[in-house]
Amino acid sequence: MNRGDILAHRGLLAGAAPALENRFETLARALGEGFGVETDVRYCTDRGRHYLSHDPAVWTPQNDAFRFLESCRRHPLQVVALNLKDLGGLPALLEMLSDLELWSHLFLFDMELIEQIPGETARALRRLDPHSRIAARVSDRDEPVERAAGCPFTDCAWLDEFDGPWARQATFQELARAGKPVWTVSPDLHGRSLQESRGRWGELLAWGTRGICTDHPLELARCLELEASAGIGWKPSPKIQAILFDLDGVLVDATEWHYEALNRALALFGYLIPRHAHLTVYDGLPTREKLRMLSVEQGFPVGLHDIVCQIKQKFTAEEILTRCNPSFEKEYLVRTLRREGYRLAVCSNAVRESVLGMLERSNLCPYLEFFLSNQDVTRPKPDPEIYQVAMRRLELPPQSVLVVEDAAPGLEAARRSGAWVCPVAGFEEVDYWKIRSAIDRIEQGKGDPTC
Repeated sequence: MNRGDILAHRGLLAGAAPALENRFETLARALGEGFGVETDVRYCTDRGRHYLSHDPAVWTPQNDAFRFLESCRRHPLQVVALNLKDLGGLPALLEMLSDLELWSHLFLFDMELIEQIPGETARALRRLDPHSRIAARVSDRDEPVERAAGCPFTDCAWLDEFDGPWARQATFQELARAGKPVWTVSPDLHGRSLQESRGRWGELLAWGTRGICTDHPLELARCLELEASAGIGWKPSPKIQAILFDLDGVLVDATEWHYEALNRALALFGYLIPRHAHLTVYDGLPTREKLRMLSVEQGFPVGLHDIVCQIKQKFTAEEILTRCNPSFEKEYLVRTLRREGYRLAVCSNAVRESVLGMLERSNLCPYLEFFLSNQDVTRPKPDPEIYQVAMRRLELPPQSVLVVEDAAPGLEAARRSGAWVCPVAGFEEVDYWKIRSAIDRIEQGKGDPTC
């Protein structure tokens, strides 16, 4: 766990202080110290504005929610948890969060405490904005793990222990299997001592909690630093210092977009690439290499290569604009790896315009040091040049680099580069735990060059 995953409860840093809770200055200070924050948001019907307050109050410029949320844009590596205290103005709130591009590091929670039917608000929120991030409550007060794990409209879990430490390692394992990272309420928020909280923090960390919400983030950070100095906890492997990702079919589900765009262009001249050939031969190759092969196999005129490339790029741009959207799972993957200290980059066989468009539309740019396209090398995959160029730019040897690839040309290029390789079956298989497992196997000496 990093500082950005420690949630300063209502912005507090060193213990309960009701007079400072949910104030803009308090929250700004917590963010300035590198912590994530948890705060309460309400809706003022008279003003049509959201404001920060645990209890009902009057909207003022000082407690305006937009003012605070706009400041969060400057802290993309720190988590923001918004506790919904009433359900008014939800469409406006979602529009605000979307316009501010905060979904990569913000989630909503605690709707269950004020709704009539558990899960109905999450369903409504997801319907209003498919990119919204929502936590399901889990607690010892009739909020079972099974319900949270099975809710299809939530992305993570908010685990509370009102009456004592009831959760066990199996609790976290069940939620992890459901793909829901867990954010846990610290015992101090229910009146328990700091000593008791410290002991519980150690258990929660050992069980894999993604973050902890506490009135004592400075103390929790100190405990984490002590663990780190003692060699406890996850740190970048001495073997792996950087991770290079392919893009299409790995971080972005774009394999079909390229196939469809190229076939739309080819159809204008009476040609196409059959799906079986696409899946078994053409997938992962640059467009010009596909056209060269098509000329050999089907007699496609070489003189049309340039115009087809131009038309295909236009169709690809349309596909990206209409179909490329942020993925919580992929943002969680790169954000978490970045927080753990790994250097990240993308190496794609696509042209520069397409790569940049997909990275921007999927909100992955802030977490990458750089990206390389097929226009940055003279020999595209399956030649290893693109990975060799990336490693030179990182100033790292191949044995310090892990490559994540799906298609055969990319896998061949990665292996020929000498780097460690994590093969994936496609976009759906790529998540944090898949990459984390590959890194751990390498670090423990259990991995071979293909993980």
